[in-house]
Amino acid sequence: MRTALRVIIAGALVLLAGLGVRSAVAGPTATVAAPQTIEASEPDAAAVASTAEYVARAWMTLDDPSSRASRLSRAWDEPGTAGWSGEGGLETRGSTYVVATEVVDEDVIDVTVAVYVAGGEDGPAGWVGVLVPMQLVDGRASVRAEPKLVGVPDPARLPAVPLVEEDRTLTGETRSDVDRFFTAWASGDATGVTAPGVEIPTPPAGLAAAELTAWTVTAGSGDTRSGTATVRLTIGQATITSTYQVEITRVTTSDGADRWQVTNIS
Repeated sequence: MRTALRVIIAGALVLLAGLGVRSAVAGPTATVAAPQTIEASEPDAAAVASTAEYVARAWMTLDDPSSRASRLSRAWDEPGTAGWSGEGGLETRGSTYVVATEVVDEDVIDVTVAVYVAGGEDGPAGWVGVLVPMQLVDGRASVRAEPKLVGVPDPARLPAVPLVEEDRTLTGETRSDVDRFFTAWASGDATGVTAPGVEIPTPPAGLAAAELTAWTVTAGSGDTRSGTATVRLTIGQATITSTYQVEITRVTTSDGADRWQVTNIS
């Protein structure tokens, strides 16, 4: 009995050893990745908006019924008269822009486009809204129903600007550094006035000049701080003022001195 048991155990060990050798030769068992769920892509907002702008302008351009229908047919299957009696006329001027979008359902989007229209040389003129019902079918944007004239919604109010505490000492210490940065930045080369390793895109060389008119560092601590800069930019004979959020970092120079340099503007 003991002899038989020893034979069985020895056989099992040989079998296990053989499996181990075979695994070493064949390599590890391949791991089968779990199935991945691919989420549905968002509607192609750029295609929908661009097509809606084209349709809105074409729909409001009342020049010749045949020409208008031909233009609309590029994004509208069988537009017919598209709501125009064929009498009178309207022209569109300047640029159009999208003021609102509403995703009604997957691949069904309503787009409101602002269009400037004029009724001839001495006729009425002004901005109108055109609501263009759009759809995405097989990845292509097209009209799903007749557009309609609507009002142009007013812009939303600006968010309140939060009040922040100023670090007056650091504001005074860093104003000349920030002024130097914006002067160099506007001239087209800010490499010598930004922190090491930082690259900040600049306007084309020779295009603009800048003057720092206000600078405030927000109260805080640490070697990286933030502030607000008001900058007067001059391009040719024109002047425009912009406000920037600026990030500055304390940098130690080769001679052991500390200075603050710009690491980012937005």
